[in-house]
Amino acid sequence: MGSGREWTSAQCDQAIAALSAWAAERDSAISGGSGQTQTVPDPIEPEEFGEMSIDEKQEYITSIPSEQKQEYLDVMTNDEKNQLLKKLDTSEQVEVIAGMLGFGDPFGYNFSIEDVSDGSVMISARDEDNKLIGVTVLGDSVEKTGQTYTYPIIAALSTILMSAIGIIILLRKGRCD
Repeated sequence: MGSGREWTSAQCDQAIAALSAWAAERDSAISGGSGQTQTVPDPIEPEEFGEMSIDEKQEYITSIPSEQKQEYLDVMTNDEKNQLLKKLDTSEQVEVIAGMLGFGDPFGYNFSIEDVSDGSVMISARDEDNKLIGVTVLGDSVEKTGQTYTYPIIAALSTILMSAIGIIILLRKGRCD
């Protein structure tokens, strides 16, 4: 976080272990399935799995037995896993994110969930003096401004309509001559 401090090997090892544990929790959450009994699909090659869409991957992973899931999760990129994480309910996302909050402990940073709203989770980072270092929002983070765009849109559409009418008038005038 740009503190200028140097970290010990033990602190780095603790942080890596915390991230590894979090990644395992994330993988478990995204491969959980709906709990309904489904027919197990025929096994496919990991290369073929890698070419599937994200929705196809999610459907396949949730339909195979637990002991086979890790092979396919290993083929997925972190970006793909995070896309699947975003598809979970907010409460499930919070559970997975909560597992990551201990990552900063070895470095003297405290991460905490500040706010949970539909589709987004706000996380803050504080140092050992409880000074706010930063805040981030995971999920839908577009803030409502209260500003409407009705008038600019009407003005733009009116301009386009007037231009089209002008072109039609010019074309008709040109034919009459």
